[in-house]
Amino acid sequence: MVRKVKPIWEALGKLDRRWVYLFVSLSILFPLLFPLNLPLTVTKHVKAVYDRIENLPDTSAVLIAFDFDPSSIPECLPMAISLCHHVMKSGKVLIVYTNFPETGPIAERVLEPLAAKFQREYGKHYVNLGFKPGNDVLLMALGSSWTTSFPKDFRGNSTQEMEIFSRFPSYRHLSFMVDVAHGATVDFYITIGLAQFGVPLAAGVTAVSIPQYEAFVQTGQLVGLLGGLKGAAEYEKLVGTKGKATRGMDAQSVAHLVIIFFIFLGNVSVVRNIILKNISAMRIKK
Repeated sequence: MVRKVKPIWEALGKLDRRWVYLFVSLSILFPLLFPLNLPLTVTKHVKAVYDRIENLPDTSAVLIAFDFDPSSIPECLPMAISLCHHVMKSGKVLIVYTNFPETGPIAERVLEPLAAKFQREYGKHYVNLGFKPGNDVLLMALGSSWTTSFPKDFRGNSTQEMEIFSRFPSYRHLSFMVDVAHGATVDFYITIGLAQFGVPLAAGVTAVSIPQYEAFVQTGQLVGLLGGLKGAAEYEKLVGTKGKATRGMDAQSVAHLVIIFFIFLGNVSVVRNIILKNISAMRIKK
C-alpha cells in the first residue's frame, strides 16, 4: 500500500509545536557557544556615557554603583563589567559600592581580574566598599565623608588608611558616577547626588526601565543611559570587549528571526487554507 504524502502547506499547518521549540532552542544556544558578531549600532545615549568617562582627566574619581541583585545579572552585570573595564583601562580612580547586600561579592569577582589585567593597586586606584543600608540617607552622609559611613571596606580593610579617600574624601569630590540599577536607586542620585552635590550622573538600567529614565536624559539630568542587554552590548563594543551581552544579543536576534519565520509559515498556511475553502465553496454554488 502506497502511503499518501501530505502537501507541504498542509503539513506545515499541523506542525508539531515541539519542532518550533527545538529550533528556537538551537537558535539561542548556537550564538551563545559560537558568537556571530552581528552588526550593532551604538546609540547616542550609550556613546555619551563612554565619551564622558573617556574625556575625564586621569586624576578623576568615578563611582560605579552595583545596585542590582542576582535576578538582574543577565542585563546589569555586563554593563557593570564594561564600565569598570573602561574606568580602569583609562587610568581613572574607581570606587564601587552597592545598596544590595548580596551584590558585594559579585562586584569583587568583577574587580579582581580587571585590576590584575590593568595593574591597578587596591586602595590606591580602586576600592570595593561593599554594602551599606540607607539608600538616600546613606548618600547624604557620603556627601560629607566616605570613611565615616564605610569605616571598613568589603574586604574588612580600614578605609582611613587608603590613599583614595585622602584624595577624594567625600562623594562631592567625584567627577562622575554611573548607577547600574534594576530599581529606583537612580532617583536618589538624581535628587541628591546631582541636585545637591553636583556630581554628573549616568545610569544603566534593565530594559523595562528605559522609558522611565530616558526622560531624564532629555532633561539633561542624566548624561547618558545604558538600556538593557542591548545597551550593555553597545558598551562592550565601545570598550572593545565582546562579552556576554554581545553573545546574548546575537542569540536574541537569531531567535527573533526564527520565531518570525515560523509565524510567517503559519500564517501562509492558514491563508492558503482559507483561499482553498472559498474556492471550493464557490465551485459548489456553481
